[in-house]
Amino acid sequence: MKFKWAILTIISVVFVAATAPFSSNQTNQPLIEQIVERHNTAMGGLTNLKNLNSVVMTGSVTVTVDKKTQTIPLSLYRLQDKAFKLEVTFNGKTGYQIMTKTEGWSYMPFQGQTNPQPASADAVEKSQDELNLHDDFFGYPENKVKLEFLGVQTINNQVCYKVKSKSTGDLEKAYYIDTTSYLTVKEFTKQKVDGKDVVTENSYSDFRLSDGVMFPYNINQVGFGNIHFDKISVNVPIDESIFKVVPPTEDELQQQQQQYAPPQDNNNQDPGNGGYVGDGNDG
Repeated sequence: MKFKWAILTIISVVFVAATAPFSSNQTNQPLIEQIVERHNTAMGGLTNLKNLNSVVMTGSVTVTVDKKTQTIPLSLYRLQDKAFKLEVTFNGKTGYQIMTKTEGWSYMPFQGQTNPQPASADAVEKSQDELNLHDDFFGYPENKVKLEFLGVQTINNQVCYKVKSKSTGDLEKAYYIDTTSYLTVKEFTKQKVDGKDVVTENSYSDFRLSDGVMFPYNINQVGFGNIHFDKISVNVPIDESIFKVVPPTEDELQQQQQQYAPPQDNNNQDPGNGGYVGDGNDG
């Protein structure tokens, strides 16, 4: 599952220099083709994966802010190799993240933003991988992704194959594939964005078939929170106009300005001189 740019920019980004998930002393290359084949079968099979064109996901993310646990509704709209949009609702206001082939936008009114903010050119370039609904095992080796076996490791009492993925650019991933189900139970990604190393760590669970394709309905992202999906719909029509940036209305702007306006300090105001209080040495 891919939510890196959108999710990381809602609340926080975890910048880590860790490299352990991407290194190993393993020298024997096993049958990567066998892992790929069994993983793709577990994910629903090549036919269903090939026909995957759109996904709509609704649920919530549970986060802890100032020692308070909050559940935030979210909806995710994804079109294969075209665009995605993440909507979140907090304190009665709805914000969004949008990424397309050419641009990205963020609008978080509950964080004080009054207008959509563009993503940097580097962030747009580095987020193109997020537009792909498939992981790096689908289409291998024609997808020109290099897969490397890094050994076997136990994750949450599950024995996993550890596979490193390297595509074009500086994007690296480490997949932990359960040796029994052949589903991905943990994934690390590492990439340099705007000059900073961005490392994400996702754990996946509660796998269910949605129209023949397997999805994790529960995702835990270190440094962010726990995402749970109530519903995942596959290959449903998505109006592409939702990926267009819509400026806030004047009423919405006024409400935001009133809500986030700094409190006035009347202690040093003198109505008789327009609010200015001299120091007694003004002459």
